Amino acid sequence: MSTNALRKYYEKLPNAQKDFKRILLERTGRDATTINRWINGDVPQAKLERDLVAEMTGLTLKELGYEK
Repeated sequence: MSTNALRKYYEKLPNAQKDFKRILLERTGRDATTINRWINGDVPQAKLERDLVAEMTGLTLKELGYEK
């Protein structure tokens, strides 16, 4: 899985990074460590979480590297 697209998206949010993480925390129920691992590409998300990330970023699952 390529997470470069998620990381790049996140890095383009210098003034909204905290909001992005907060929304992910609220909508997934995951902890901050897990959210950071997703953004850094250390661990993959579950299918529902991938869909949420795609919805929030406006990127397709393919653009995020979740589908071939």
